[in-house]
Amino acid sequence: MLIRDLEAKTGLDRATIRYYEKEGLIEPLRKENGYREYTDENLSHLLKIKLLRQLGMSVYTIKGIQQGSGDFSEALSAQIQNLEHQIKAAQRAKEVCAELYQANVSYETLDAAYYLQLLNCQELPQKKPAFREHIKRPYHPVRRFLARMTDYMVPEILIAFLLIVVFRIRPYDGILENLVSYGMPFLMVPINAWMLSCWGTTPGKWLYGLVVRSEDGCLLHFSEAVDREWQVLKDGYGFGIPIWSLVRMGRSYRKYQDHDPDWDWNSEYQYIAWSTGRKAALATVIAVTGVVMLICASEIVKPRYQGDVTVAEYAANYNFYYGLLNEQVDQEDRMNPDGNWYPEYNNDAIIYIGGEPANHRQAFEFEKDASYVRTIRYHNSWSNVWMIQPVTSKCKVAAITALMSQKGMGFNDLMQFAAEMDTADLLDDGRVSFENIEIQWEIETENCIRMGNQYLTTSDEDAESKVTVIFEIRIHST
Repeated sequence: MLIRDLEAKTGLDRATIRYYEKEGLIEPLRKENGYREYTDENLSHLLKIKLLRQLGMSVYTIKGIQQGSGDFSEALSAQIQNLEHQIKAAQRAKEVCAELYQANVSYETLDAAYYLQLLNCQELPQKKPAFREHIKRPYHPVRRFLARMTDYMVPEILIAFLLIVVFRIRPYDGILENLVSYGMPFLMVPINAWMLSCWGTTPGKWLYGLVVRSEDGCLLHFSEAVDREWQVLKDGYGFGIPIWSLVRMGRSYRKYQDHDPDWDWNSEYQYIAWSTGRKAALATVIAVTGVVMLICASEIVKPRYQGDVTVAEYAANYNFYYGLLNEQVDQEDRMNPDGNWYPEYNNDAIIYIGGEPANHRQAFEFEKDASYVRTIRYHNSWSNVWMIQPVTSKCKVAAITALMSQKGMGFNDLMQFAAEMDTADLLDDGRVSFENIEIQWEIETENCIRMGNQYLTTSDEDAESKVTVIFEIRIHST
């Protein structure tokens, strides 16, 4: 039988059983693979040992009886005398406690010397330290959870750093982000298993002073480690599925209060002292991880292409920012590599809100210098106006794209530029300069009046209302 069978049949803790084995009180068989096999004789010995230990007999005495160097009857007689001494000592302690209680003595006024003399007025036997039965094994569930989250999250953050900062993949959201986030625990199953089979620990476990080995103290085989890691992912972490993951972690935590979880039946955790060096290493990992996350958060707002950009590169950057700034992006709102808009799904379903544009699909015009974009211009007009904002959201996105496509631009520049554009009057001629970007717009109106942040037609129904806008972005080479 296995050690867990002995635990169930004897009520002894695994650490206690191992202690008795170490002291030579039981001797299990060894299989060819090195694992222990416990017999019915081992079970019988453990029950006898448990009885004698609960009677107060020392492990040394029990070992002598087993090996024939001690007499059982003599040991019982000696234990009876020892228990009688203990009863007298306990009775004397009880009497002193009663006297203290009746005297209404406080801790501050306690005359310790007097009561020590009173307690020791009779010679008391010295108790030998005995091995504690039913030792509560230290499970440290929070420590183990943090170690596993370290093993899952640190590689995830490093992969995000590579994708966002090094390879500059844009956009980094949606399917890709979920693939990295939810796929990492599955990827770590064979990786963690390999590390356990080689060293008995993983980076996260090492930081928290944890080692995993087989029941006989050897390293796990790779297949055993894979099975263990898969069980942890499924039963302990719930595959990382929201809500269900919390349920599984809660159930696992409750299991730790009584016994090993299912994935630890054929393995054992060893807890190494959490030294100052490990704590310093953990603090370093946390600090470095925090810095990497801040870098990723800052870099995520940068486009894929920076510096002198071609029209195709500018279009890719524009699509990135249009998706970043708008909750919903239709295919016709995206710019194709030649700078024009993608074809509409249904040309007949267009409804002109606010006026009739001269060209409802007006594309930006590009002026280039050696194939690099230097000027972006938008020119359009609306007739039969009743409510219009001539500088469209696409113009603002185009300006942001032009700025952030320049080298050295970052999150702070984006925020400052957005704030300047928000305070600019976009219903009148205006100009904004920021770094090496210059933006200028001109607006002409006929039979329109300004109301708030838009133009409305006048009340004269016979007069044709019209709004024209020229929005130009100039990039000065550095």
